[in-house]
Amino acid sequence: MPLLLECARVRGPEYLTQMWHFMCDALIKAIGTEPDSDVLSEIMHSFGKCIEVMGDGCLNNEHFEELGGILKGKLEEHFKNQELRQVKRQDEDYDEQVEESLQDEHDSDVYILTKVSDILHSIFSSYKAKVLPWFEQLLPQIVNLICPHRPWPDRQWGLCMFDDVIEHCSPSSFKYAEYFLRPMLQSICDNSPEVRQAAAYGIGVMAQFGGDNYRPFCTVPGVHRKKGDHQWHPTDPRREAMENEHSLTADEVLRHFKVQESCELSSEQVRRQQEKYRLNKALPLLVRVIQSTDAKTKENINATENCISAVGKIMKFKPDCINVEEVLPHWLSWLPLHEDKEEAIHTFNYLCDLIESNNPIVLGPNNSNLPKIFSIIADGEINEAIKHEDPCTKRLANVIRQVQTSGGLWTECISQLNADQKAAIQELLTSA
Repeated sequence: MPLLLECARVRGPEYLTQMWHFMCDALIKAIGTEPDSDVLSEIMHSFGKCIEVMGDGCLNNEHFEELGGILKGKLEEHFKNQELRQVKRQDEDYDEQVEESLQDEHDSDVYILTKVSDILHSIFSSYKAKVLPWFEQLLPQIVNLICPHRPWPDRQWGLCMFDDVIEHCSPSSFKYAEYFLRPMLQSICDNSPEVRQAAAYGIGVMAQFGGDNYRPFCTVPGVHRKKGDHQWHPTDPRREAMENEHSLTADEVLRHFKVQESCELSSEQVRRQQEKYRLNKALPLLVRVIQSTDAKTKENINATENCISAVGKIMKFKPDCINVEEVLPHWLSWLPLHEDKEEAIHTFNYLCDLIESNNPIVLGPNNSNLPKIFSIIADGEINEAIKHEDPCTKRLANVIRQVQTSGGLWTECISQLNADQKAAIQELLTSA
């Protein structure tokens, strides 16, 4: 469907709109009525991509009303199915074969949940903050997803939905901060790497897009560790004290929205939220995940890289909230990112900002850090974390070219690279 719309675009906006109107009602109806989960997931995916093609204004009030009811029903069905599976596990006929069937049902439900998240992502990215009043009908169910007792896929995708609210609907997103800030903070060190990744991404976009209301929650006194300080693993039982506070329930959310009319919070409310959520712990928690002994394993690497990216975003977009000079050497030692390509571009762009501004910490005394920077750039090229079509590639190549003119410094940097890294540097220069 979205590819058909792209093809129709060449016929002009009027033809494109007519084709979309022909599709839209049928797609929404199918999302509400299709019984086969495999077919349903494809329809939901297609609908979300169509919204991204058509953009703001593609849905009218009737569409939103019908879609809101359908998505709310999908979320309620998701919870009901979980309860039914738990009942079946208590049945006297329960065995391994039944469990296998229940797990298949679980996987199918989670996949539909991912498609609900995809549709919300498309709507938020297209409509921005003006869609938030419509979103509030889904808020109790999404808050329920991120409660600590929920299965990890629920918490992962619930956090992803709030990540989109922060990224695309700020600063207005702060209206809902009391529902997601504490769970997001707690989830940075969750046992599940998928949940950690979603939480870390949320902290990053909070710094990047959140606005001044979020500034207190990025403020930290510093993360320098003295020699001998213990580094907790994300699953360390001493995290338990941090999790004693419960998240708001769906009923509490509903009661809140019956009485709250304004999106604005008073300075006193902001102060209370600062005290209540204690989000000045975000950066040390990110660092704890990054420095854990198994941070770079296959199952943990994406969560770890999102934590590294989040630290970079806090330094770039909220530099007055932390001691950047203290954090920068640590951040530089964690680079490059190579698994999460999108976050890798963010980190390379920030690295270019620092180099181009002649940051003394990044460059080091007498440019002593440049060999390390060359190694970071080369490894990024080797792992295809540097996209040649991205403007960042030219910036990185310009850094290398500037060093080329310095004679001895160029020789020193190149001499410390292995053969693959040298070839990667040459490839970068050729492509940019």
